Amino acid sequence: HLLSDLHAALSGPDAADRLTTLQLIARMPLVPGPLRGPARHAIRTLLRLPPTSDDVLVALMALHPLAAGAAALRDDVQSVVNRLPKDPADRTQAVRQIAAAVIAAIERALAARAAQLAETQQTLAQLATQGAHADARAVLDKACPPDDPDDPDGGMPTRMALCEAAADQVVARDRAAARVLLEWALEAAQIYASWSTAGGEGMARMLDVNRLRQRLQHGR
Repeated sequence: HLLSDLHAALSGPDAADRLTTLQLIARMPLVPGPLRGPARHAIRTLLRLPPTSDDVLVALMALHPLAAGAAALRDDVQSVVNRLPKDPADRTQAVRQIAAAVIAAIERALAARAAQLAETQQTLAQLATQGAHADARAVLDKACPPDDPDDPDGGMPTRMALCEAAADQVVARDRAAARVLLEWALEAAQIYASWSTAGGEGMARMLDVNRLRQRLQHGR
């Protein structure tokens, strides 16, 4: 029951248990999926503490193996650096160095993801124009799995963006393929909108739904 115990410690009220769990995560070469979301949430809270505190140091060390899904925390890490005192103390330098390593890891992960998505877009466009819709959907599912622990949005915004960009890429030479891709983009946008938990959030997400409906209606 170790995994469930660690998950409970990250989400529970005991600060000491939460910190111990983050110390364990900092030493994991690969953090299990169920722990990633709760760990990032706990880390974000700790990064708001005084920047030279032990808790912040632990939080930064735990964030490093989570860098692939930690783009949303990059500004929080930079804020820690910005708040550091201008002194040569060992603790200050240690926090600065670990924060720099975390930011570098996040940026590497973002660059790799961007390259992967660009390749996926090209593949989607090619398969759609060939009429290989099942293969294209398989590529899309692989690039944006709905159960990705590093994507709290279930991959839907990424699916929508990929399909719409691929549609824009092929529309001039194959309007039928572009329409299929726009229909997939609309499907992802509708699913994402249905997951809204607040009125304002739902209205914002419906903007993409309505825009894609208009594009399909007018065939562009």
